[in-house]
Amino acid sequence: MIAEAGRDHRTAHGCLPTERQRLLLTACTAPAESAAKAWQTWRSGGDLASVDPASERLLLWIFHRRDELGLSVEDRNTLEASYRRVWVRNQVLLNRCATLIAALEARGIEPILLKGISLLSELYGDEGGRYLEDFDLLVRPDQLEAAVKTLESAGWSLPRGESLRPETKHSQGFLNAEGLSCDLHWNLFRLYHGVPMDASIWNGCRKIAFRGATAAVLSIEHQLLHLCVHSMAWEPVAPIRWVLDIHLLLERHPVRWDFIEQEALRWELTLPLSEALSVLRQIVPGSVPDDLLKRLEQAAVSADQKRLYTHWVTMPSPVGVLRGVFQDWNEARIDGKRPGLTTFLRQRWKVHSFWALPRQAILRLRRRWMSLRIGRRS
Repeated sequence: MIAEAGRDHRTAHGCLPTERQRLLLTACTAPAESAAKAWQTWRSGGDLASVDPASERLLLWIFHRRDELGLSVEDRNTLEASYRRVWVRNQVLLNRCATLIAALEARGIEPILLKGISLLSELYGDEGGRYLEDFDLLVRPDQLEAAVKTLESAGWSLPRGESLRPETKHSQGFLNAEGLSCDLHWNLFRLYHGVPMDASIWNGCRKIAFRGATAAVLSIEHQLLHLCVHSMAWEPVAPIRWVLDIHLLLERHPVRWDFIEQEALRWELTLPLSEALSVLRQIVPGSVPDDLLKRLEQAAVSADQKRLYTHWVTMPSPVGVLRGVFQDWNEARIDGKRPGLTTFLRQRWKVHSFWALPRQAILRLRRRWMSLRIGRRS
């Protein structure tokens, strides 16, 4: 499905690596000799100063492999400057995250590190090897209210105009006085926030060393499933480094593929999983069992899952935004019942009057349109 959609500009920019980006991913993941050839081919096709934002994030790992790849002195110096800036910023985020985890644990809340910060801490072995935009923590849904109060008492607050919407979202961003961002999750999957959380997530989690203490991270299988599902969605800057993330995960840990398949079937996530693993196998040959991909591709997928997946991998548009609002309204529940549309919108947009809704709708559509224009240029 996405293999075909990826030929369309509406999806390729935000989900799949381009041919040139695949070269760079090969330079990041392949054995030294093949990686060096891929790097030279990629490097001959353009200047480091004009690299796209998605590829720029991969250059940190290129610098990490600088000796294997035979980087020129000029390229080393250019990439080292970026690496040092990222390393310094990452130290601040890692320290703030450790402080917040300690505050949550003091209140009996055991958060799980998600995404970039868990990968950097466990897999990269280089705190400047992966850029962190923010850090992500997962809490149990029944501890969400206590977790939010803990964040607020620690100096983190909701961005202006935003509200917590557990019934229609899977996470919410918080900001501190330094302008740093923490994403608090109460569900693993942004594509399917209705997927129920259960004890298997916490029962399977592991402990890793983190800033002089320990922190919980997902099991290897749940981590891989989460990376695949999370990455199969349109973004203005394509999150193509998920290929490198999973490559490092598979290099360092054995994986129970049968368990991943069972979980994908149980949560109806076979579509994004199969398509992410197909891309991974093309870039990193031998990384995924052939028989697994065949079974995933043959798994039954409901019409609703196909529709929802297509919505997420396609570049948003004002019409798509409206569809998303109506979809969220259809799934929203207050005291077990779906609220009226105007009640839902007033709560979602935090307005007190019905007459303020049209103005809010216009402002939000305009902001989305501007962000899409920026996304197309990036």
